[in-house]
Amino acid sequence: MAFDGVPLCSASVEVSSFTQLLCSAGWPRRRRRAHADAATNVLICVNIGSFALQSFLPLLAFGQRSTYAILRRGEWWRLATPMFLHSNLEHLLPNLCALYNHGCHVEEGHGWWRTLLVYVLSGIGGNFLAAYMEGPASNVVAVGASGAICGLEAARVVDAVRHLGARPEEVLRDIVIREVLNKRLGNIDVHGHVGGYLTGFFAGVAFGRRLVLERDAKGGLRVVDRPLLGFLL
Repeated sequence: MAFDGVPLCSASVEVSSFTQLLCSAGWPRRRRRAHADAATNVLICVNIGSFALQSFLPLLAFGQRSTYAILRRGEWWRLATPMFLHSNLEHLLPNLCALYNHGCHVEEGHGWWRTLLVYVLSGIGGNFLAAYMEGPASNVVAVGASGAICGLEAARVVDAVRHLGARPEEVLRDIVIREVLNKRLGNIDVHGHVGGYLTGFFAGVAFGRRLVLERDAKGGLRVVDRPLLGFLL
């Protein structure tokens, strides 16, 4: 049994053999890493700073996603810049709250640089799918960090399922609540969200933490983090 991806090492709790091995190998109980929100705070500051600068330039010039500009003019950088832009305070503040919530959880388990990687890849993936589905004749423009945040949510689900069979109901509940609220607010980039979820899922599988047991030079067991595609990092 596990809680939030961390085993409960107690004699009164029935655990799997792998969990027992982890506990016997000295895998620590839940503890917060020092500066476990550093990357998340940087992302929040970048989003706030970008929002402050938007008053000096129109969003199109600042880098909002324009499907026409991406597919017809080859302005592919617009797949990345929208994840740091927002249309108004009502758009920015909920995203910052969601970013802090999910970003801190991902960063605690994955570290700062993999958190940034998931955020950026998911933001690009969400914008890419949206642009592809809209097509070159579209005049749709969009901004927002939602796709990138959806990717962080998906990475949390992967982490919860991967480690010791933890049930990801808490994360899935948050996802459902956020999507229902977004739907009620209207004007939601559905393709951007779906692309973010898919990219975050695959990024979590490929680059997310994967705890395995290895023997050290003295023959003892140790827990190490071996991402599935860690050789690419």
